[in-house]
Amino acid sequence: MLDFTFKLAWQYREKKGSFALLHRPFLEGIQNWGPAFRVIAEDVLEPYVRRAFESEGSSEGEHWQQLAPSTLRGRPNTPILQITGALMRSFQAGGADHVEEISPRKLVWGSASPLALFHEFGTGGKVNFRRAGSRKSMAKTPEAKTRFESSQGQTGGIPARPMFAWSPFLAQEITNKMLGRMVQVARQIGYKVGGRQFGPLSPLEARHIGNIMLGGA
Repeated sequence: MLDFTFKLAWQYREKKGSFALLHRPFLEGIQNWGPAFRVIAEDVLEPYVRRAFESEGSSEGEHWQQLAPSTLRGRPNTPILQITGALMRSFQAGGADHVEEISPRKLVWGSASPLALFHEFGTGGKVNFRRAGSRKSMAKTPEAKTRFESSQGQTGGIPARPMFAWSPFLAQEITNKMLGRMVQVARQIGYKVGGRQFGPLSPLEARHIGNIMLGGA
């Protein structure tokens, strides 16, 4: 829940004053973040993950570990994790196993493919198992649980190849879209915002205006 206070300052000759006012239409308008979430899903998250697949992790700062020679034998000459393309498509709208739920106050987005979990966090080493703590719950039989417990701390298995690594760039892109939504609502209720009389705001202008509305620099 976001709360905003608008401060009106005035000066007439030698007199000055200010008081806070509540602009209910704006507060009501920003309760619906659905349009911003839609833009974030389509223009930020989906391209972000697609670039990770296309660059084999380099777009996120760390190239994925190369495939083992035993894995390469008899394998089609395709990028890592893209023999069928199904895993990448699970992060795209309309793809099998894609998850996308948008409501006025919540965005759920990602892949429901079990392969996504294994490749994102890997299947070997203590750190990887700790990050993907739900993997033990996926071991349904006593034999599977025993194999899981005995494998913790061991090397080998599938190395982690993160497809969705959180980064300052991603956080900034999401922030810009949220601030852009605030500007959109302000315009809809009659505020004149921006440095231009006509035309859309640039992302930089939208961020600047949003910062002012939030009380920042």
